[in-house]
Amino acid sequence: MPAPGPACAQLACNVNLQQLPALLFTPPPEARSTAPPHTHQPLNAMTQQKPTPDPSNSDVVASAPSGAHDDSRAQPGPVRTGMPLEPLQPLHPPTTGTALPAPATPVPSVAALVPVTPITAPELTTPAQLLQKVKPTPLVRAKPPAVPTSTFVLPVIESVSNVRLEHKLRQKMDQKTKPVGALGQLEDLALQMGLIQCTDVVSFQSPQIVVFAADHGIAAEGVSAYPQSVTAQMVANMLAGGAAVNVLARQHGFTLRVVDAGVASALPEHPALIHQKIAFGTANMCREAAMTTAQMDAALQAGVDVVRRLPGNVMAFGEMGIGNTSSAALLVTRLTRTPIRDSAGRGTGLTDDQLGHKRKMLMIASLHHRRVFEPLDVLAAMGGFEIAMMVGAMLQAASERRLVLVDGFIASAAALVAHRLVPEVQHYMVFCHRSAEHGHRILLKHLKARALLDLDLRLGEGTGALLAWPLVQSAARLMSEMASFASAGVSQKETA
Repeated sequence: MPAPGPACAQLACNVNLQQLPALLFTPPPEARSTAPPHTHQPLNAMTQQKPTPDPSNSDVVASAPSGAHDDSRAQPGPVRTGMPLEPLQPLHPPTTGTALPAPATPVPSVAALVPVTPITAPELTTPAQLLQKVKPTPLVRAKPPAVPTSTFVLPVIESVSNVRLEHKLRQKMDQKTKPVGALGQLEDLALQMGLIQCTDVVSFQSPQIVVFAADHGIAAEGVSAYPQSVTAQMVANMLAGGAAVNVLARQHGFTLRVVDAGVASALPEHPALIHQKIAFGTANMCREAAMTTAQMDAALQAGVDVVRRLPGNVMAFGEMGIGNTSSAALLVTRLTRTPIRDSAGRGTGLTDDQLGHKRKMLMIASLHHRRVFEPLDVLAAMGGFEIAMMVGAMLQAASERRLVLVDGFIASAAALVAHRLVPEVQHYMVFCHRSAEHGHRILLKHLKARALLDLDLRLGEGTGALLAWPLVQSAARLMSEMASFASAGVSQKETA
């Protein structure tokens, strides 16, 4: 055993790192002779004791000279195969003075210090098995409150599709004394009305116009240039015959009815007034749903009942209600997935600052009802009593195969909801004009509909529907009364 000091440093350089565990736990020679034999096998090759070569044996090359660095990467000298090797001497910490005395008691081996329990095959666990055993706790999400289901029964609406009749109508219109398609949109309108009435001779009886009036709770947020009291005042003006819709109704022979769907004040009795008040205005949709499901169902059914009691085969619909452009904009935003900045306009004439405030409040209302997407749920959350009644009225009129004249932005929003409920309802609709509200353009594009007029109107009341009425009459008369090439003796276009 080398003396402590520089020789120990030289020995440390000559020791293979893989032999270090054996050197640290191998007892000194004095204790090795009396130590009991190990009863356990070493954990791995690192703990196996390897004998050192005998210096007296000439077949073994001596270790590297003093000062040379010999590690595991150095090339070892030739060793005779099968020659027994003696264990390396243990490495002791360098000390000053003489060598350390042997310990009084034997130094136990690693196996004696750490008893090894054999692992049987069934106890082995793969990562996949471990993941199966450790199951994470499922994340429980809070469910939104359940929305009551609507009990409104949708009217049955027949499609106007009739291939044979359509071919007959087109052929009749093409044979008129004109180039094919020369009357443009009026030809399509005449074809639509012929399919609705199932005849090539279109006629009209007892045309009706119904104006639905109601107030909106969101008006309290300052989204309109006029106070809420204007709704009741304008209804009184209509009943007195002084509104724009009264003038046009008299001009074109329409019978006018005003329906109190939810005006925020009591209205007196009048022969032209139909009382269907659901409540004194809707709730503020910035804080809660505009109406409950029961209120919405009552409004839809009231619209159905109004149409059932009226005669004629032509129905024009208008509205009156301060704040209803806000409801219409929100319906368009949600049902067409359009940003509020595109669907919300100036309404009754807002300034730039007022328009910015209106859009801010509509954004708040939209976020408050961000989980609502189904048409009736959207109508209840952000609609109005007059809009809901128009939806029911349009559905009922179409189910009776009446021609439906749709006015501007508000009435078209009701038509959008009706279309989402029963797509065939659009077969019976004539969109009479395109409003100055930008949201109306988006709505018409979404429905793939073309309006008859574009006069920058933004009045409501059904005025746009009555202004378009002469065009509707003209299309029907052209189909019925215009001469054909054969009857007039006019030569047709020459073919090559």
